[in-house]
Amino acid sequence: MYLTEKRNLSKEVANEIYALFGGRIKSLQSAASKLQAGVEFSSKSNRYFFPMSFFNIFLAIRKSTLHDIARRIEKIRCRTNTQEQTFLFNVLCGLLNQTELTVDQLINMEEDVTVRQKILDELRNETILMRSVSTSEYTYNSQAIKVCFEEFYKNKCLYCNGGRKWIYKTVFLFSLFSF
Repeated sequence: MYLTEKRNLSKEVANEIYALFGGRIKSLQSAASKLQAGVEFSSKSNRYFFPMSFFNIFLAIRKSTLHDIARRIEKIRCRTNTQEQTFLFNVLCGLLNQTELTVDQLINMEEDVTVRQKILDELRNETILMRSVSTSEYTYNSQAIKVCFEEFYKNKCLYCNGGRKWIYKTVFLFSLFSF
């Protein structure tokens, strides 16, 4: 309602924004302001060939948002070893299928407390995950992170593609041969 009534955006554009950002008012305000201001994140070549409309601007904002999130995930991934990367992607993938992960579920994913704490701290520092104060459960920091993970990583994820046991075996094999 905010986007259609207060910001006078069409229902189609509003639905696309809600699909990307969820119901967070600050994200909705920011996206609507960018759309109404005509801010574009697309390349110059697109500007000359395609007239900018609200939908084209939205696509540019969407692309920019998703690439920023992917960059933050890659930043974490590049600083980790194989065992830490496995835990990182198990956490992010696990949240595709459920809204929250409990501490017990995280312990089942990774028994090594040092690895677990390092990755969870990195994910919180990069505002990928947040922890509920009342329940101590972890969830995505925003809807856009879930959209990003689905679009850029899900097809590469062994957990989503039925290979969860293989991931743990691979980590075990790598740990045997690392010196």
